[in-house]
Amino acid sequence: MAKIVLNEKGKIFLQAVKGFLIPNHYAFACFVQAYHETGAFKSIIGKWNLWGIKKSQKWTGDIVLAKTTEFINGVKTPTTAWFVDFPTCQDAIKWWDALIQRLYKDAYDSRTDYKKFFEHLVDKQPDYAGDPDFQYATDPLYVTKLLRVANELKGLYLSGQGG
Repeated sequence: MAKIVLNEKGKIFLQAVKGFLIPNHYAFACFVQAYHETGAFKSIIGKWNLWGIKKSQKWTGDIVLAKTTEFINGVKTPTTAWFVDFPTCQDAIKWWDALIQRLYKDAYDSRTDYKKFFEHLVDKQPDYAGDPDFQYATDPLYVTKLLRVANELKGLYLSGQGG
């Protein structure tokens, strides 16, 4: 397997997430998810939106309009949407952590096991607006993809070097 080398934003994120999130498996899950969502930190929305977090009604910070893909009724559909634009890497990590704690309790409670964390991240659950089908990702292969990325990134993450 080819050696993975992170770009500058990926290196900054790797160091920030390892310093902020505890336990280590939770930080690793956050890193894997950000790596996957951004295509190896090459497609970050705005300054630091690493997870494709869309603007909510309560968000009062900066936003950016961006192209995205959603799975609608199982069909991969290109669309555009307004996304949160986090000013710093640390702000993004803090917001992601709060989002997981608030909306994905089973995932957060499984944060010591990144595999279970990923599985619970896509559990359907009512959101704060009452949508009964609310879930983190619409891609039916999301967990499989995250686990594949996790296997590829373990060595890089543990070394902390980023390439």
